[in-house]
Amino acid sequence: MRAAILAANGPTDLRLDVGSATPATVMHALRKVQALSLIEARALAEQLCGKGLSKTRVEMEILSVALRAAGAIVTTSLSGGV
Repeated sequence: MRAAILAANGPTDLRLDVGSATPATVMHALRKVQALSLIEARALAEQLCGKGLSKTRVEMEILSVALRAAGAIVTTSLSGGV
């Protein structure tokens, strides 16, 4: 199902503004919306703090809501992938 959504709509990128949230804040927000271990949350937070994430629009909107609620400044955009 996810692959079909990506094929039909393309991926959406999520980027975190530099310095808008600490890695711990990002990890906490990620773990609120996804069942992640600390190691998985850290890896995802590092990716988000670096080049960003690219997934379905719904996945990125859910993450962006949690991150904004934690005080992070994030942007989402349609693209061909991060």
